[in-house]
Amino acid sequence: MLLVVRALGFLAPIAIAAFVMVAVAIAAQAAPEQRSTLLAVLAVAVVAGMTTMALVAWSYFGWRLNRIASALERTLETDEPIELR
Repeated sequence: MLLVVRALGFLAPIAIAAFVMVAVAIAAQAAPEQRSTLLAVLAVAVVAGMTTMALVAWSYFGWRLNRIASALERTLETDEPIELR
């Protein structure tokens, strides 16, 4: 799972560049009256994407910290080393 998180972090600049290219191309063809609506829709899309990534990261780190905490508790109870994966 950490590999997926690293890959998403690596691919983020590519996604941002693609988003900007599409937004500029659409804005160039849109009528001047529609540009404010287009900007609002693009802003909502950006906020939705950021919220989704934040929830995924929060869920992953919460899951991982729970596993580490339970392994630490087992180490204290059994007095044997525990291997984390």
